[in-house]
Amino acid sequence: MLKIIISVYLQYVTPHVIMETVRGKRQVLHKQAREMVYKVYSYFLREAEELADLPHVAKVQERTASACDVGIRTVQRIVNESNKSLNTCGSVVLKSPGKNHNRNKPISDLDNFNKDILRGSIFEMYTRGEFPTAEKLVKIMNEKVGFVGSASSMLRILRGLGFRYKMCNNGRKFLMERSDIAAARARFLRKIHEVREAGHNIFYLDETWVNQNYTRQSCWVTSDGSGGLKVPTGKGGRLIICHAGSAATGFIPQSKLVFKCKKQNSNTDYHSEMNAETFEKWFIQDFLPYLPPASYIVMDNASYHSRLRDKPPTTSSRKAEITAWLSEKNIPFQAKETRNELLEKVRANRSDKIYVLDSIALEKGHNVIRLPAYHCQYNPIELVWAQVKGFVAERNTTFKIADTEILVNEAIDNIAVSAWENCVRHAEKIQEDDFNRELLVDTALEPIIINLQDDTSQSEDESMDENE
Repeated sequence: MLKIIISVYLQYVTPHVIMETVRGKRQVLHKQAREMVYKVYSYFLREAEELADLPHVAKVQERTASACDVGIRTVQRIVNESNKSLNTCGSVVLKSPGKNHNRNKPISDLDNFNKDILRGSIFEMYTRGEFPTAEKLVKIMNEKVGFVGSASSMLRILRGLGFRYKMCNNGRKFLMERSDIAAARARFLRKIHEVREAGHNIFYLDETWVNQNYTRQSCWVTSDGSGGLKVPTGKGGRLIICHAGSAATGFIPQSKLVFKCKKQNSNTDYHSEMNAETFEKWFIQDFLPYLPPASYIVMDNASYHSRLRDKPPTTSSRKAEITAWLSEKNIPFQAKETRNELLEKVRANRSDKIYVLDSIALEKGHNVIRLPAYHCQYNPIELVWAQVKGFVAERNTTFKIADTEILVNEAIDNIAVSAWENCVRHAEKIQEDDFNRELLVDTALEPIIINLQDDTSQSEDESMDENE
C-alpha cells in the first residue's frame, strides 16, 4: 500500500520535478522528489529502530528504493547529501541535480604572448609536415604555457586568430590560416625588415584605457578578512590613452593624449569612445609635427585609423550611391542594370585602398606601415602599456577618476627611454624570427596545399563589406 501511495505521489503529485527516462537512461529526481525519497527513508529508518527484531525491516535503503521505484544508488546519494547538509548547517537541504554547479568558464582567448606561441607552434608543425589539430595543439600549449582549455576552447581561439579548416582530397581536415592574414603578415615583416636595415626612424602608436577602479587583483589581509583596500564595485569611469614613441626617443612628450570617456561606468571597448575625428586631429596636430624627417609610423587597422580617401560602395550601399560612384569614375552602366550588376562593376574597377592618414603622412614626408590583423605582438607599445597599467595598479588607492588620471600621466612620464628600447628590441626579435620563418613555412606548406580541395565558394577575404 505504501509503495502505491508513494508511486502516485511521485508520478502525479509532483510530475514537474521528474525528468522522464530517455533511451534507457535513468530518471533524474529533482528537489521535491528527492525530499520525498528522504522522508520515506526516514520513516523506514524509524521503523527499523522500533522493530529491530525483524530482519527484513533493517534493510532500510533497499526498502526505500523498492517503495519509491528508484535505484539503490539514488537512495544512497540522497542520504549522503542529506547527512552532509545536516553536519554543515544542521538541517536537511536537498537540491536538484545540475543546479548551482560551479562550472569552469570556457577559455575563449589567450594573451598576446601566448597567441604568438600558439601561432608559432602551428607553423612548427607545418615545417615538420604534421597536420595541426585542436587536440594536438591543446597538448602542445599545455606543455608550453600550462593551457588548461578543451579542444572546443582551442577551436574558438584559432578562429579568432584567423585560422580555418580546409578539406584535403583524402578527406582529412587541415588547419589553414586565412590567406589575406598570412599575406598581410608577410608584407609587413618584409617591409619592417627593410626599413630597419636601412636605419630609418620607426615610431609605434596605439591606444589603450585604464578604469577608475583599476588596482591589484589581490593583497594581504587579516585572517578575518578585514583590512586591505576597500575597492568599489564595478570598474568606474574610464580614461582613454593615445600615445606614440620609439626606441630612440621613448614617448614623444608632446603627443600624449589622455581623456575621460563620456559614458562613465561603461563596459564597452574603448574603441566606442575613440572616433576618426578625434584620432585624426591628434595624428595631424599632436603627432606628425614632432617626428624626425622621413620617419616610419607603425599602427593597426582600427576603423578610426582607416578612413578611406575614396571609399567604394559596399553591399550595404544604396543603388543611388553605387551609380554616383560609377559616374564619378566614368564607368559606363545602364539604368536597367540591377544593384548586384552595378556592384560587380564596382568590384571590377576598385583601385587599391588609400587611407586618409597615410596620404597626410606622406605629404609630410613620412610613411605608414600597417600591422597585420591579430598580430599586436609586433607592436612594442603593448609592452609599454603593461608597465603603465602596472604603475597605476600599484598606487591606485582612492579610486577617484581625477586621482587615477594623475597616476596615468605620472606613469607615462616615468617610462624611461631605456624601457622603450627594451620593448622595441623584444618586438623586433619576434618580427625577425617570424620573417625568417615565413619562407620555411611557405616551402613546407607547398606539398600540402596541392592536396587541398578547390574552394569554389567566396572566401572571407574576398567578400565586400564595410571594413574593406
